[in-house]
Amino acid sequence: MRLNNPEVKSACVVFFLSFLVYFITLCPTVYTGDSGELITAAYTLGVPHSPGYPLYCLIGKLFTLIPFGSVAVRMNVLSAFFASLSSVMLFCIVLRLVRFLNPRTQPVMRILPSLVASLTYAYSATFWSQAVIAEVYTLWIFVLLLSLFILILWAEKNNDRLLYLFSFLYGAAITSHQLSLFFAPGFLFLILSREPKIFLRKGILLYMALAFSAGLCLYLYIPLSAMSNPVINWNKIRNFNGFVDYLGRKQYGEFRQNFSLRYITGILSLNVNKIKQGLTLLGNEFSVTYLFCVFGIIQLFLKTRRYTVFLLLCFLFSFGSIVNTIDGSPLGIYISRVFLLGGYAIIAIFIGLGVYSLAHFYEAKRNKMLSLGVIVMSAFFPVVPLCVNYHQNDQSKNYIAYDFGINMLHTMEKNALLLAQGDNAVAILAYLKLVENRRPDITVYDNVGGDVFKETFFDFSLLAPAERAAFVEELLKKTARPLYITFGHELVKTLKQPKELVGIVYKVLRDKEVTPQERKERYWREYRINDIFYGFLDNKDYLMREIISVYHMALGTSVFAEERAFGFELFRKASEISYNTKLAQELLAMHYSLAGMHAQAIEAIKKIVITHPNDAQAYYNLGVAYAKAGMYKQAIAAWEDVVKLDPGFINVKEYIMKAQTYLSEGKPIH
Repeated sequence: MRLNNPEVKSACVVFFLSFLVYFITLCPTVYTGDSGELITAAYTLGVPHSPGYPLYCLIGKLFTLIPFGSVAVRMNVLSAFFASLSSVMLFCIVLRLVRFLNPRTQPVMRILPSLVASLTYAYSATFWSQAVIAEVYTLWIFVLLLSLFILILWAEKNNDRLLYLFSFLYGAAITSHQLSLFFAPGFLFLILSREPKIFLRKGILLYMALAFSAGLCLYLYIPLSAMSNPVINWNKIRNFNGFVDYLGRKQYGEFRQNFSLRYITGILSLNVNKIKQGLTLLGNEFSVTYLFCVFGIIQLFLKTRRYTVFLLLCFLFSFGSIVNTIDGSPLGIYISRVFLLGGYAIIAIFIGLGVYSLAHFYEAKRNKMLSLGVIVMSAFFPVVPLCVNYHQNDQSKNYIAYDFGINMLHTMEKNALLLAQGDNAVAILAYLKLVENRRPDITVYDNVGGDVFKETFFDFSLLAPAERAAFVEELLKKTARPLYITFGHELVKTLKQPKELVGIVYKVLRDKEVTPQERKERYWREYRINDIFYGFLDNKDYLMREIISVYHMALGTSVFAEERAFGFELFRKASEISYNTKLAQELLAMHYSLAGMHAQAIEAIKKIVITHPNDAQAYYNLGVAYAKAGMYKQAIAAWEDVVKLDPGFINVKEYIMKAQTYLSEGKPIH
């Protein structure tokens, strides 16, 4: 596609305006979740969690060589850079489609709708959130939109080389994220509708397959990297079967669910509630502007059914199928929101076409004032998400994840061992230790089987919780090194060895060892917490709020024995901050129960049941709380729900029998 000067300049404006905002709001260091792990994998050319993201690691390695800022900042810039390029690709796609609708359209009538579409998407809440942290999604969207653009060019020019280029790019897009598979039905439709007998032509299918395979060959990075024994080596791939399991996300048990025919065709089972949920999600991203996509669909349909069906298929499979799997809870919606970015991009295209269709309609009616009015009004479309989403996506002062890791490392004694669990602890510490080389004397072990720190226990992740505890107890007999456990780790409950909370980590005690109270208090004075209790309390990122709540929970646990009222205040605050995660509610309920406040304990656990309706442990705890309050009928009902969710849940049937026996006697259950 050859662009004239106004269009080239406009594309540059899109890049500049989007990148400027991203750079101003860029996170200055490592972020929560996968950020630390992905940075470390790119920096060390290692193997991140499945299915690997090889293109991200390879390009990320180049960005780590940029001679300014920390490695984390450089990787955050990568996200911003490809987010801006994605916006440019969106601009080019809308520009091309508008030109197809009316080749004689004035440049301003092509450019302004394209600007509106690209910048509205650039400043949308979810896409912007991924543009300021180290994540894989902006690179994925760029490669996906580039492949879509090339396919549209092929449909216009019918040049086989463009089709081969598309095949290569689509293969690369799949290696960037397997969500690209949801675009396959739309892509295949456009190819076959443009040239129904194309695959009967001599050699065309072979060349397409070779080009597609060349794109997929990026996946070879995974076993090649694993063979070099990198410092981060998820799944420790040793053979072909291990490689297949890795690509299939076997450790998550999701491959058959996520990529089965039933899942991909989930749009066929969409119901009214799911459709309402989808419309709500679109409204959250684009406000009322997404309604303009209706005009764009109509205008495109009147001109060409081929492109209309093509884009609608891309949207329905990439958006509708995923919406159908979201459980509807705030946590489920938040976790799944990034999977919808491909569908959101299609909506942005339709918004741009909708702006053009209205402006063109009034122009055809020779009403230049109304046509100009549509253009002027639509110019404010990107301004709305820019203003509305700025606060939530401004990470420019966000050191919470970084300081959390630094504070953990600061708390531990020299040559300590740390047992880490959870994305926040493991990923953040991976970055601090393996990239910034912080506290090399400390050895960190994770229990997810990812070999993030290369020093995992022997098959530790395959052991049951009780077996892990026994393994650690044996370890304590073999080493004199201080042993710590991250806050919220399952071993805090299952490890029989005495433990005490020191700052924000637990220390396993030996020989009646006790940490001086003065040292515990000193840790809290020395912690880098900055704006933790103020600036990010309303953050939508549950992992961010989880870190903030850990400080509240840890401090509440430390002071509860001496200052019960203050302790409860901290626990309640933690439960408000981390409202859709379990740990804060469980801790609040436990301390209510210890204080004999059974009604309050029941209410706290009910909140867990609401946010985690399929969690057997939550129903079990609810039954225990009811039983302690003497409410045996309710306890039996809760435990019967446990049996429905997990028939093999330990001791629950015995507890039901005891509750039935004690129902008339009023005896407590022990």
